[in-house]
Amino acid sequence: MNFGDSKTSRGVTERDFQVTGHEGNVPGVLWTPENRSEPTPLVLIGHGGGGHKRDDHLVGLARRFVRHHGIAAATIDGPFHGDRASVVLRENPFYLEGGGQISDCGEVVGAGWTLQVEGARRGDGWTAGSGSVRG
Repeated sequence: MNFGDSKTSRGVTERDFQVTGHEGNVPGVLWTPENRSEPTPLVLIGHGGGGHKRDDHLVGLARRFVRHHGIAAATIDGPFHGDRASVVLRENPFYLEGGGQISDCGEVVGAGWTLQVEGARRGDGWTAGSGSVRG
C-alpha cells in the first residue's frame, strides 16, 4: 500500500492511497482522526456503479464517522469507476477475462494521454479496457 500526501482539516486527516493487486492499482482515500495514535476501527464506504470515491455524499459520510464517532473511513474506486478510467474500443487487442484466464494488460495511447490497461471486459456489442490514465 502506498500513501500520498495528507491534509488535515477540522480534526480529520485525509490521505490518498493505492493498493497494488494482481489486476493493477486500486486507488482510495482514507480519513482518520487527527493525532490518533491508538488503533482505530475502520469502515469501508462503498459507492454504486459509475460513482467516484470522492463523491460529495461519501466525503461527508466519511468525515461524519471520523468527527462524531472517532471511526476511520475509507473509500475505493472499483474496476471501471472513478480514477480507474475506461475506454471503449472499436477493435479489442486485449484478451478478455474468461475460462479461468485473466485479461491482458497493456497501453492505449491517445493524443496527450496514455491509459495503462489493467483489465478488459465485454459489454453488449462493445469491449472496454480499464486502468490508470497518465497525461
